[in-house]
Amino acid sequence: MTQETPDLAAVEARLDKIERQHRRLKRAGGAALLLVSAALVMAQAAPVPETIEAQAFVVRDADGQERARLSATGSELGTGPALVLYDAAGAVKTMLSASEATSVLGLYGVDGKVRANLMVVVRDPALWMWSRDGKTAQVGMGVDSEEGGYLDLMGPAGNPLFSMP
Repeated sequence: MTQETPDLAAVEARLDKIERQHRRLKRAGGAALLLVSAALVMAQAAPVPETIEAQAFVVRDADGQERARLSATGSELGTGPALVLYDAAGAVKTMLSASEATSVLGLYGVDGKVRANLMVVVRDPALWMWSRDGKTAQVGMGVDSEEGGYLDLMGPAGNPLFSMP
């Protein structure tokens, strides 16, 4: 038995053809894998909600210190929703609060004590300002729906200096 030896050029041509087909197959497989992976990743992405709901939101700075709080149920001024802003030391600086009968915007000093409140109680607006100790109201003015406008000036101990209905 004799075997025919294929021509070397024919073998090289067949090998080149097989290598080209192999490269095309690898590219097509890689592209298919990439498309399937992209489709899976895109299918996993959660949709962005139109509404975010919670009982409270807390904003913290880079050091983890609470700087703002929006809550639905209560603050120092009442039981309704409130927005409280804090300084870097954690002291209250501003508070916006609401309840069934009262809406209050409170402004606080560097020591965290209240200095001024702009409020509406039931239907009557008022502005009150406090002394440094944050306990004694020094100036109050507003509108009483039954008695009209008023202005009260207080002394350091809280005694009335001037009052005008």
